[in-house]
Amino acid sequence: MGPRRPDRYVGSSVLTPAFSVQKSIMQSLRGVSIGVEAIVVAAEFRFGFMIGLPVAGAGPFVGVVASLGLTNGSAAGRVGLPLAGPAVKCRGSTLVLTVRAGEGINMSEPLAKAIE
Repeated sequence: MGPRRPDRYVGSSVLTPAFSVQKSIMQSLRGVSIGVEAIVVAAEFRFGFMIGLPVAGAGPFVGVVASLGLTNGSAAGRVGLPLAGPAVKCRGSTLVLTVRAGEGINMSEPLAKAIE
């Protein structure tokens, strides 16, 4: 059976997409680091219905923000440095999805500079 799509019906119910972990992102965190290394990546997608002129408009919007953070702990304790702590490799990951809604005003850059 292929992936389930939300536009399919069985009887009178709608099938929703099913998500599962194929491979943990923690398995991809490797390497030797002297200090803690981390990276955070975020992207926002916003959809709105603006009423107005081509240079400025206002209206409601819905946005989705997805952010992913990865942390690779220090390997100093694993190489036998004194007082460095136990030989445990710390790794971490965080995935946050945020949905927002509201009203906004959007204007072109030349108009914004003229107002300033």
